[in-house]
Amino acid sequence: MSSTFRNLTPLGGPVRGVLLKTDLNSGFKIPTLGFGTYRLAPEDTDSAIACALKNGFRHFDCAPVYGNQRCIGSALRSSLIRRDELFLTSKLWPTQHRCVEEACRETLNELQTDYLDLLLVHWPVAWKPFKSGKFHPQEKDFVVIDDVPLLDTWKELEGLVKKGLVKSIGLSNCGGSEIEQIVSFCEIPPVTNQVELHPGMSQSTLRGVHTRLGLVTTSYCPFGMPTRFTPPEFKGVREHPFLKPICDQTGFTPARLLLNWNLDMHNVVVVKATTEKHIVDCSKAQKFALSESVRWMLSHFEDQVERVRVINPSDFGRTFFV
Repeated sequence: MSSTFRNLTPLGGPVRGVLLKTDLNSGFKIPTLGFGTYRLAPEDTDSAIACALKNGFRHFDCAPVYGNQRCIGSALRSSLIRRDELFLTSKLWPTQHRCVEEACRETLNELQTDYLDLLLVHWPVAWKPFKSGKFHPQEKDFVVIDDVPLLDTWKELEGLVKKGLVKSIGLSNCGGSEIEQIVSFCEIPPVTNQVELHPGMSQSTLRGVHTRLGLVTTSYCPFGMPTRFTPPEFKGVREHPFLKPICDQTGFTPARLLLNWNLDMHNVVVVKATTEKHIVDCSKAQKFALSESVRWMLSHFEDQVERVRVINPSDFGRTFFV
């Protein structure tokens, strides 16, 4: 065991991820470690946002489907942090592909801001709006694919940039062929593709496409924790016993270890945390905190230990929910 970890970098040496910024092909910079707001309950928003800001987070990853943008906007406004110190990301939900500008303006209203730093296509598929008017299908609601080409949606996003409503535009949950299509025909190229990325789903091929086409890789679900798509017995990559000896040797918690690995690959990482203890721990994640041997072990988790996807993209292409 000792020989495996011989070249560990001492604690405290690398720079904290929340203090770093990554260059985008639009000319702007994005804070490398972002604070995710998925499943952040409205009643927890004020305390979580305040704690995140106190611990250095300035990049907040939002979406209208999360149902908390209005609370986030209020929390950020009450913090008195200048708008130009923040980086706000939001997304376009599949039911909004025919009303891109309207959806964007509604998000701006909810977040109480005049512009977004980044707007992403949440999923590369369009749905017809539900009869219930909700973002998710309710009882007897059918998911019907709408005939809106991804390129048409992208042109609408480009229009938002030209109007000054959005500084940069990007993709989420897209494969290589979809990215190639956009890059081949767009006027304003995507700056990033946000995808599930953790040792159980390292996305090495897709990351190669990003690099070749000038996109930054943004990682979500960096801990690979259970979702409604995972089997009941799955405990999450963060809880996998494979990590324990590495954590014991490095002194990192599993969360810090996984974030350090992701940051070391030059990815932008979106982390979800609610409690003060977890937020503080995540804020200390460092770039180049791991030795090559540890990075290698984590990078081969997928093919040597377990390959797992915690978000199922095929679910978003169905014509109905069962």
